[in-house]
Amino acid sequence: MVLSAAVLLAGCSSGEAGAGASPGASVTASATASVSSGPPTPSPSTPPPYPTGSAGCHRNTSWSTKDAAEWLRLNAKTPGSAFSVVTDAVELERSSDGYGPLCRPLTVHVEIWKLGYSAPGPVSREDLLKKHRSRPDYYFEMTLVKRERFRVDGREAHSVRFPRSVRAANLGACAGSLVAVSVGGPLAARELPRDISTTTGNGPLDREDVGFRTRRVAEYGLRAASAPQVCGPDGRPTATPSPGGVVPSFPGGPSVPAPPS
Repeated sequence: MVLSAAVLLAGCSSGEAGAGASPGASVTASATASVSSGPPTPSPSTPPPYPTGSAGCHRNTSWSTKDAAEWLRLNAKTPGSAFSVVTDAVELERSSDGYGPLCRPLTVHVEIWKLGYSAPGPVSREDLLKKHRSRPDYYFEMTLVKRERFRVDGREAHSVRFPRSVRAANLGACAGSLVAVSVGGPLAARELPRDISTTTGNGPLDREDVGFRTRRVAEYGLRAASAPQVCGPDGRPTATPSPGGVVPSFPGGPSVPAPPS
């Protein structure tokens, strides 16, 4: 199931100037919708992937953005990601033996957005004339609620708690959350996703479930809305999900068929 949308940024800064949105800024876009204990310790018979030299650190002065993101991915854990081990926090762990630390710290940003899902409005005449263009199943709006910057070399751990508004217990049928851990400056509007897959729900993610348009994102975590199929064009539920299907929440409301059992 796919969601698509246009991207808009607005709002005020939250302590970090840069090319990306500030907390409180919103991005309207369209959407489409893994757990590990961390990097394995290299066996004695194989050379470590990130060996330390005489200075006690791994030389990374010539690293590309891709190199930096791959190293960071081994140490970052986010809710809803392939390495999720916590419920409402992002953890940047100390590097284990064979994985650093690094001689040159990386600039790392942790950004958290609230996602608001809505259904496309009525089909316009233009849409009817362009039947070859498919509309998304839902739209989503991204509002940045938190951003933190770190200098990371693997010598110490960092933790970022989710704001209350995007904690799992406070997300409803039409709300979700997205967190990204990236190298370099804040993510710019042109690097944010235009499509998010909703087909995986809150299960393990594939790397293509969120279409970030940059290689700077080392890890991300998605919590999709619990029932986007009941969200109206205004982003509010028009029906209440139930074990037997979807039941209208107001008298005379449209009947939504229950999914096949």
